[in-house]
Amino acid sequence: MMENRQRFDLQATALVLAAGCSERFGSPKMFLQFNDKMNFLEQVVGQYVKAGVNRVLIITQAQFRNRVCNSLHQYQNKGKVEVLLNNVPGSDRISSLRIGLKALHPGSCVFVQNIDNPFTKAEWLRSMLPMIRPTAYVVPVCGGLTGHPVLLSPEIVSDMLAQDNSLPHLKKVLESYHRMEYLCPDPGVLANINTRDDYFSYFKDRGILN
Repeated sequence: MMENRQRFDLQATALVLAAGCSERFGSPKMFLQFNDKMNFLEQVVGQYVKAGVNRVLIITQAQFRNRVCNSLHQYQNKGKVEVLLNNVPGSDRISSLRIGLKALHPGSCVFVQNIDNPFTKAEWLRSMLPMIRPTAYVVPVCGGLTGHPVLLSPEIVSDMLAQDNSLPHLKKVLESYHRMEYLCPDPGVLANINTRDDYFSYFKDRGILN
């Protein structure tokens, strides 16, 4: 067990999928305020860095690159964060995922993090890492419901890359692999901010909404 933990602590990467325009919000969700000190992107990346994840790759559009870099300069200066570009208008998340997977170092397990799941905590990530197995993936589960993010083994990543441009939806891919469940007591793993109503529901008591 200790050997596994050391292996994956040293080779863990996070892919933060943030290439959408979030038309329902009028601006990208990654720049929504999480609290009075940080936005969604800063919160999510900060938790991965705190958890000891070696690389955090942000997949976004060229038009947002400078703003992303300004938000994350403290981490980029330390070599923790890299920005990758998905410049296909209207592309789905699977295309951003493919871009991220191709940038991974060989043998790396990977967290797949959607930017609209902003409550990620370092303690969840640290708990999930030692659970990974060669032909398995790990998901957090709260109250019997599946949450975010998902952690993929290096073997699953290799299989996905071998499919090249025919890569289907991630849920479809994972049907062929063993599922490991991290039982998380925090309902934040289930949060998904898709609409303004979702944002208001989760953040109305945080003192950041007008």
